[in-house]
Amino acid sequence: MLHSRHAVRVLVSLCAGAVALVGCSGPSGTPKGTSSGDVGRGAAAEAAGAAGGSRSVVTFAARPPATADAVRKTVERLRQRADALGMADVRVAAEGDSITVAGPSSDEERMKHLGDAGELHFRPVLAAAPGATLPAGRSAGRPAVPSASPSAVPNAGPSANASEPDAALQAEFAALDCSGRTRTDAGRRDAGRRADSQEPITACGAAGETPGPPEKYLLGPAALDGSGISSAEAVLDAQFGGWIVQLDFNAEGTRKFADITGDLAVRTAPQNWFAIVLDGEVVSAPAVTQRLPGGKAQISGKFTRGSAEGLAANLNSGSLPAELEITSLTQVTKP
Repeated sequence: MLHSRHAVRVLVSLCAGAVALVGCSGPSGTPKGTSSGDVGRGAAAEAAGAAGGSRSVVTFAARPPATADAVRKTVERLRQRADALGMADVRVAAEGDSITVAGPSSDEERMKHLGDAGELHFRPVLAAAPGATLPAGRSAGRPAVPSASPSAVPNAGPSANASEPDAALQAEFAALDCSGRTRTDAGRRDAGRRADSQEPITACGAAGETPGPPEKYLLGPAALDGSGISSAEAVLDAQFGGWIVQLDFNAEGTRKFADITGDLAVRTAPQNWFAIVLDGEVVSAPAVTQRLPGGKAQISGKFTRGSAEGLAANLNSGSLPAELEITSLTQVTKP
């Protein structure tokens, strides 16, 4: 069983083999670096003005080194995500390494989140600590989590022991400062987002869950990634009344999930914690107390219907081949 360690996270349960992994919805608002500008030209302008009314155009830049093939496949996946969400009026076009997504202004937030990487990793926690030193008299909202010496990496795969964190990475973890983050930018540009999944990484937790800075983590190689998921679905949890994302693992994912949870269950905190890393951010790191062979998991948290459906669509399409960054956002109104 996975147990939530935070008082505010109580949606952790085990029923019919499904384990609730408590997380949070993706960032809201305009991502860092976004600006308004005149992008109503070429294909973007045609798409924006085609149906009349208020239309928005979101322009993404593919971060180098993105190949032409990666950009093409990224466009295909953005269209797949839009179709899955019923966004029939949204148009996606590429011009060089620039991708424009145009549609009704009412879909603006969903259009921005079409460009989320959608990279999901499950990583064992090797060490955890408060993300920054708080001023005297200020509480982080929960007891401090002691760091554990990462003396061994849980059996996440054939190369796990070869990827044990070295002194440089441990020093990086000690120096990591997660303070000053907000929910709109935390994790979106973390090194962990495009890090080698077979290497240990350092990462910050989700911002905004407690009064203090996010927790920081030293994480082992990924035990499971999005390729182990056969389907993701946004559903309304009748028991708790909130939206969740239900994950079904394929045969290989089920085996890996059972193996790593069995390994973690015999360890002591924090090395029995299993971090759920979405686009480089640790959205949750619940404790494992037993082997979980059921092949199902739930990501639960402060989801709206839209954010849950968006995450499910992103996970079903697979992560984007090219990493995207919003470079401009504008509204175009056709007379």
